[in-house]
Amino acid sequence: MKMLINTVLALLLASCLMACSGQNEAESNPKDAQAYLDRGIAHGQRGEFDQAIADFNRALELNPKEAKTYLWRGIAYGKKGNSDQEIADYTRALEINPKFSEAYSNRGATYEQKGDLDRAIKDYTRSLELNPKFAPAYFNRGHAYSKKGDPDRALEDYTRALELNPKFAGAHSNRSAVYLGIGDYDRALADANRALELNPNFAEAYLNRGEAYGRKGELDRAIADFSKTLELIPKSAEAFNDRGFAYFKKGEMDRAIEDYNKALEINPNYGQAHYNKAEVLDRAGKKKEAIEAYQSFLKYSPPKDRGRIQRAQERIKALEK
Repeated sequence: MKMLINTVLALLLASCLMACSGQNEAESNPKDAQAYLDRGIAHGQRGEFDQAIADFNRALELNPKEAKTYLWRGIAYGKKGNSDQEIADYTRALEINPKFSEAYSNRGATYEQKGDLDRAIKDYTRSLELNPKFAPAYFNRGHAYSKKGDPDRALEDYTRALELNPKFAGAHSNRSAVYLGIGDYDRALADANRALELNPNFAEAYLNRGEAYGRKGELDRAIADFSKTLELIPKSAEAFNDRGFAYFKKGEMDRAIEDYNKALEINPNYGQAHYNKAEVLDRAGKKKEAIEAYQSFLKYSPPKDRGRIQRAQERIKALEK
């Protein structure tokens, strides 16, 4: 299953409109901080993050007390992979404006990406205290709760996000993933279908729907959805692995192995794909290759996957006799 996290990329519609229409104002008004901010936003929207940061820097030289400039610069640093500077900029924005709901939500998203779920949830909660109708913060907090293993709170937050924004495709898709995790496959399908109605090119929703179909035994539909995911994201190791498992359940072992190998070409550390490949090889009587695949699984498997770890260890011992 696949979930998304959301960073607030648009602070105010007016700012976006100014950025798109007035991006040359910085040249004609070299001492206008707003003009540099607008042009920086426009650079960021085009993926030109170095130019965006340069303009945000100039805007802050002219007006160092503008919280939203720190927010936008933080977003740009995040897009460049500099999460420490991203957090520093969101923190500075909050020092200037302690009631800046979007900055709390974005800082929370960055903490979550760094694996600090408790700080993330604290920031999302503060964001919602300041703005109880801010759907992206409910969405993000739901994602964090899901990662902490709290599906009830995750479902509550995704549902609240959808009450505020019924066309929030990402919330439908993420809620679908939570329903998958608790075994409610009909609701998982319903949410994935709604996500795809809202966004027909939503790769993660196809992946979630494919998994729901697979759990319900509708393997051809599952394979079709995993294949659609791969059309949209050709290097999705998860989609190759899931499609391989569907082929395995259909008894199409060659296709299963082919997909597991593709998943492992993309992500050689993908423990689940190593395990699935080992099972196919084991059933085919290919002892040496099966042992190697089980050993690779043990190398990369998460410690909490105790059931598969025990099974792999047992099969290695049996195959080595």
